[in-house]
Amino acid sequence: MGGVGRVYDVSTGKSFYGPGGPYAMFAGKDTSRALAKMSKNNDDISPSLVDLSNKEIGVLNDWENKFQAKYPVVARVLN
Repeated sequence: MGGVGRVYDVSTGKSFYGPGGPYAMFAGKDTSRALAKMSKNNDDISPSLVDLSNKEIGVLNDWENKFQAKYPVVARVLN
């Protein structure tokens, strides 16, 4: 699972991100926009941060802090 240019190893959270889990749709994808919008909508599963509000950027930063504390970063995405 990825977000804001980082790829996390979420295998310890397989009950969440594995098949049948509530966030399985996020596995293998950059979820930056979806996290910022607190959305599971497929249209929001995107690295695009275009037109996010300041509040949504803050939400994304909070999620990034949680992921960094819980899961190892295994790769970075460079554009």
